Formats: sequence, structure tokens, C-alpha cells
Amino acid sequence: MVGAGEGETVTPTGAALLVAAGTRFGPLPAMALRGVGYGAGGRDPADRANVLPALLGEAPGSAEPMLLLETNVDDVTGEVLGNLVGRLLDAGAADAWLSPIVMKKGRPAHTVHVLVVPERAADCERIVLAETGSLGLRRTPVDRAALPRRTTTVEVEGHLVRLKHGPWGVKPEHDDVAATAAALGLPLREVSRRALDIGRFTAHTSEEFR
Repeated sequence: MVGAGEGETVTPTGAALLVAAGTRFGPLPAMALRGVGYGAGGRDPADRANVLPALLGEAPGSAEPMLLLETNVDDVTGEVLGNLVGRLLDAGAADAWLSPIVMKKGRPAHTVHVLVVPERAADCERIVLAETGSLGLRRTPVDRAALPRRTTTVEVEGHLVRLKHGPWGVKPEHDDVAATAAALGLPLREVSRRALDIGRFTAHTSEEFR
């Protein structure tokens, strides 16, 4: 293929590979850069360097608008608070947690925190107010940087265990590990190890033979 200047700038095989890979021409996409490499050609044109750069990158985490709901309570039992966190997660909260604090008159208390998308905030607010008896809560808009993730499933002695994959590692789903451990009479760490080993073997064979 001939472009600006004299001579061939890409071979027919190279052009076919670019088409097959669905290559697009334009500005570099947003990415977290992981590596850069250069290949040098044999010719030495006077108007430009005869090199081909290759960049390896990962898609950056996207900023997701969320709401942080919070309220302070000093008259709610630990049983109620423990149940509250589970109810909030079941209602669609991205996360829910408790922080120990000290309120007026030196009273030991807790802050209830809920991270939720705006569309599910009303449901979570109703649960917090109904379960704690609090007279109000705070809303703070926040942005969550969410990295790409996916889930696969492996079988450990007849029991299904989900694996959560992120850019930096893999982790078995705790509820699945706990249920499998109870059914097989094994420690949690042993079930986790087996699930990860099966996941690694499955990934290796699928990449090798697909």
C-alpha cells in the first residue's frame, strides 16, 4: 500500500490483519497505559522515522454518579444494625456499612452509611428510617470509579462457585464458598483454593483450545 512519500507503507498481509481485527483510525482512546513498544523498519526515509509504535492499555474506570446516605444513631441495637446492612444490600445498595462514633453526652453510637445509585436511593432511605427510627439522614452526591469486572462460575465437587474477575485479580464469591464448605465439610480457605485452581485451569484450556 502506498501513502504519503515513496514506497510501500504497509504490506497486503498487514492490511488484511488490520481489517480482520476491526481496526479504527482516529485519536487514541482513553486508557491506562501498561506498556509501549517500537518496531523499526529497514528503510530510512528522510521525512519521518520508520518506526511503528505499539501501545498496550486498559480501559480506565468510569465515573458513576452515586449517592452516599448517612445517619447517626445511638439507640439502635446491634441485632437491628446487623440486619439493616443485609436489607440494604438486598434492596440494591452498592455497599452498606457501619462506623462506630461518639455522639453528644459521650454516648457510643454508629453512623449508617449507604452507597447507592440515585434510582434506588428512595427505597434505601425508607428502609434506614423505618428500621432505625431516625428522624432524618444526609445525602451526599459522589462519583464512584468502577473498574471493569466480570463473573464466571466453576464447579467444586458438584457445587457451583462464582468467581469475580477484576483487572488485578480473581476472588471467589464468599456466599458460594460458605455454602460449598458447609455442604462438603471443608474449611472456607480450602474451597476458595479449589475454586481458584479450577478457574485457572479452565481459563488456560479455553485460551489454548478455542
